[in-house]
Amino acid sequence: MVCQPQEQEEVMEGKPLSKKQLKQLSEEAAKLNWNEPPRKQIKLRTDLVWQDKKKRVVSINSVIGYLAMWAVRQSPYGYPQGLEKGLKEFRKNYTPPEYQEMTIKQLQIFIAEAIGKSPTIKSWNNPKKGKHTMVFTSRYNTIKPDYDFIDLTALGKNTGHSVWLENMYDDGDK
Repeated sequence: MVCQPQEQEEVMEGKPLSKKQLKQLSEEAAKLNWNEPPRKQIKLRTDLVWQDKKKRVVSINSVIGYLAMWAVRQSPYGYPQGLEKGLKEFRKNYTPPEYQEMTIKQLQIFIAEAIGKSPTIKSWNNPKKGKHTMVFTSRYNTIKPDYDFIDLTALGKNTGHSVWLENMYDDGDK
């Protein structure tokens, strides 16, 4: 990464980036070498999203589409039980209108509130068997799906991040 150490510290501390710094991060993200470790790529994209202060128009269909994608990706099974019902509950509990201009923080709040009011989605946070326990996992040692669950905080953050990243690219803020 070409950023000066001082600029990296500002990103790490969560201070707002200047337009020059955002532009530099955008240029670096566009030039990424896909053979580099993914952590570096993810950090650049994440910094761009969380430092974005613009209000962007968000559609309910985009939010629900990414919620479904992340629910399937995070599910220990092919898809979570009651996916369609959970998405309908989410849509009912998501308060903004179909198209709403908002910031990333407002979007995350709306998503978290709608997830919290959806009993089916909240049930995904519980394993089918047993209780939540701390377990060591690796690529060679995984837990059985019946003892796994979907982390709802991660589900909400991943959903909001994906929606926002798509909007940034659609608006030409690459």
